Amino acid sequence: MSLFGKKDSDTKTNGDTKMLVVQLRVDSAYPDDQGGGKVRLDPETMLHLKVNPGDLVYIEGKVRTVAKIWRSLTEDWNLKKARIDNFTRFNARINLGDSIKIIKMPKEIAAERVVLAPPPDFPKKIPIINNPQIINGLIDFPVVKDDVIPIMLGLPIIQPKIVPFKCVDIQPDNAVIITKNTLIELSDQPIIDSEGVLRSLYQEISGMDKVDNSKQESVGKTLAKTIMDQPDRLRILNEIIGGLPDELSTWFIRSSFLKSMWNPYVGVTLARSFVYDIILPGDILINNRRDPKINDLIEISWRNSDGSYAIDIVKVINTDLINGLVTIQNLYEKENTGIGSVTSILWVFERIIPFNSEEWRMLTEHLKLDINIYELVKKTKENISFAQSSENVYIKNEMLKRLEARLKDIESFSLIV
Repeated sequence: MSLFGKKDSDTKTNGDTKMLVVQLRVDSAYPDDQGGGKVRLDPETMLHLKVNPGDLVYIEGKVRTVAKIWRSLTEDWNLKKARIDNFTRFNARINLGDSIKIIKMPKEIAAERVVLAPPPDFPKKIPIINNPQIINGLIDFPVVKDDVIPIMLGLPIIQPKIVPFKCVDIQPDNAVIITKNTLIELSDQPIIDSEGVLRSLYQEISGMDKVDNSKQESVGKTLAKTIMDQPDRLRILNEIIGGLPDELSTWFIRSSFLKSMWNPYVGVTLARSFVYDIILPGDILINNRRDPKINDLIEISWRNSDGSYAIDIVKVINTDLINGLVTIQNLYEKENTGIGSVTSILWVFERIIPFNSEEWRMLTEHLKLDINIYELVKKTKENISFAQSSENVYIKNEMLKRLEARLKDIESFSLIV
């Protein structure tokens, strides 16, 4: 059996040209390879592709990028894997463990002109184009348009740091490598879209194969704040966590992103019953424990006259935190108000995320929430039966319509998943 499977899958047609292709599993780069634009292959793979160390190849993940071949260490031979650094992984939109295609490049075309855009917070007074050390460091670096290019910056009294720039233009369009004759220009417009955010994440976090809270805490917090400042933060967040291993994406959402919105962040739960016209079964509830504010929805407990305890969700209409008191309003009978103790508050609800919305799908996927559709259908039917039999249900007819519509949504969702 061939190391690379069936021979008829080892070539790829490009017009009239057949290109040699292998399919390999992605592994992390050796420490010294980070930011080098390299892909490490074993001798058998190079022989199959008919390439040598120093040659360029296409790496095809969700998108296509380029990298320079180096030989892997002997312990990695015959394992059908490619070691790729975090910047190159980002450029190809691939994760550790993914299956990718390595394609022999029919012709290496030198770039005549490359335009680089800096990250959004990059100081304008730091010289780039007039710095021979930086320009020389880019010679022979593989690149295609929209790639992230890591540039090492540092001053005599500051430890060198890799700063990610984006190739926003390259001429000719099919160029794949910077040479000593390439004209390198710096764009005066920094990257302010999700690419800039993603680069920062991959620069600081994705190179770590395992979660390292001591190093990642401050980086995650800064990144999360940057995402929050973007008008399309949900799309950006989806792109970011979609490009990370599961462990890192879950860590980032729980310990950084949600904390940046609601600090201190406590938890995410799935609603299994309706609360008046505010919460329906299947909605995601973002819960917190913090001092309440006016207009907050809170879950609070109190003691009845018979000595039993009751729990309800109410609205805060006034606060007296010095004395530890809140004025609360019943959501069903809005004229029914009272005074509660801050210590009796179980949760403050930060967000209610509607079932199967884009944000709902993102959180359930990347937080690995346990979505038991059978149980959710059962609970929703129980909610409908309760609403039908009760005379005290707030806006009864409207609630029944909403619950029945939610049941259909859940049942339709179950057919998809």
